[in-house]
Amino acid sequence: MSEWSTYRLSDFLLFSPETYFRLFELHNEALWPWQVAAVIAGLAMLSLTGQPLALLFAGAAWLLVAWVWLYERYLTINWAAEWLAYGFALQGLLLWIYAFDRDLRPAEGRSRAAGFMLVVCALVLQPLLPWMLGRPWMQGEVFALMPGPTVVATLGLLLALRAHWLLLILPLAWCAIDGATLWTMKAPAFWLLPAAGLLTVVLRAMPIKQRD
Repeated sequence: MSEWSTYRLSDFLLFSPETYFRLFELHNEALWPWQVAAVIAGLAMLSLTGQPLALLFAGAAWLLVAWVWLYERYLTINWAAEWLAYGFALQGLLLWIYAFDRDLRPAEGRSRAAGFMLVVCALVLQPLLPWMLGRPWMQGEVFALMPGPTVVATLGLLLALRAHWLLLILPLAWCAIDGATLWTMKAPAFWLLPAAGLLTVVLRAMPIKQRD
């Protein structure tokens, strides 16, 4: 037990920050110009915020990220990426299933507004974040091609709907994983996904009359 107490999160990190962010750049270069199609799909999804149909877009995005990023790219530097890919694929299928749930209803008031804000943040802010932080702009994360904006956009959609708690488990888990990874690398934006997750939990836990 005393030996385990000497370990830190950084001791479990399998790559350097330079390697990690360089992978983002290589990923974007390899997929260009699919980023344009991803942005168009994201904007179409944004227009459907608060409607169950939006979950079809989100589900497709999770399945795509599972394959093109986690299994094809991230697995080259992190052996656990294969299991993460399975989790993303499962979430994609769950979103598709719940898109046809007749009990889904749009939220109102602050929940809907916060959900819309999170989707906008995922589509606009996160791709520009590296440039804002002084890193190459080609390291930007794009919805449906990278986990971060895909998770944040999904949280926004689930807030704008009165979605089942089951749909929040895997997105919130990724918020914790992403936050821990970036915090260990001392990245300045480590708080972004955990903050989106915390906002979602707080608003989702409020009684409907209070949050809407």
